[in-house]
Amino acid sequence: MVTLLLTLSLVQITFTFQSQSALQENKLKYLTHRLEELNQSYRLLFSQYPALNQYCSVSNSSTGETVCTPCPAGWTPNGEKCFLFSQDRADWISSQYRCMALGGAVATVQTEEEQVLGA
Repeated sequence: MVTLLLTLSLVQITFTFQSQSALQENKLKYLTHRLEELNQSYRLLFSQYPALNQYCSVSNSSTGETVCTPCPAGWTPNGEKCFLFSQDRADWISSQYRCMALGGAVATVQTEEEQVLGA
């Protein structure tokens, strides 16, 4: 009788383990499929809007993993603003035109934090 109970307990444990394993396997398949869908959407988005590439760079060349930032490459984020610090010397008008060509404007320093940022 004890042997029968032990056998039944082992069968129940095995069945429970197999059920959990099947659930985990199904969950893994779903997540893998979802990841593939998201990667496809990501590639489509970047092919339709190439300007997004200036905000993202490949962080791992072997996996193709990409990291995106709120500012274009080479710009410094500060709060909700992005700053591009240039070593080029130019008069005010030339500086304004260059900033406009880059999609920005000459920065107006409004806080001490912004002043320190450019130092």
